[in-house]
Amino acid sequence: MKKKIVEIFNDNLEYVYYARSGIVYHTRNSEEIYYLKNKGWKYNKIDSVSPPTITICDICDCEKIMQYNNARFNLAYFLFIKKLKENNKLDNFIKNIINKKNIYYKDFHYHISDGPILENSVRIKGIDNRINTLKIDLVKEFIKD
Repeated sequence: MKKKIVEIFNDNLEYVYYARSGIVYHTRNSEEIYYLKNKGWKYNKIDSVSPPTITICDICDCEKIMQYNNARFNLAYFLFIKKLKENNKLDNFIKNIINKKNIYYKDFHYHISDGPILENSVRIKGIDNRINTLKIDLVKEFIKD
């Protein structure tokens, strides 16, 4: 693979569907597509791949509200994350969690998706499937505090 996954992730931030920030990498190189798919990226048959994305919390989509099996917990978590985001502290909250497991998260990059459509949910894109572990670590840190 000629381009490093970190370069692909960091160099392809743009506003995508529904006016929210995201990462889309356009390529027709089958080796790159294969490599990125193995890291959890989704391949769109048009000619692009997008990184793994998690919804940390959502207060509008019923299915996502119940991802924690407790609507009250989801609302409390959403309000906590939203306050961090409004005070520009969400990035530091995530970085602190990553620093606690710096070996596991070595070379891990993420992007907090933003835009008007995401007023009622919080989504994060990650360089690879470790984004799913980050979601768990974020919840554990919230419960601890």
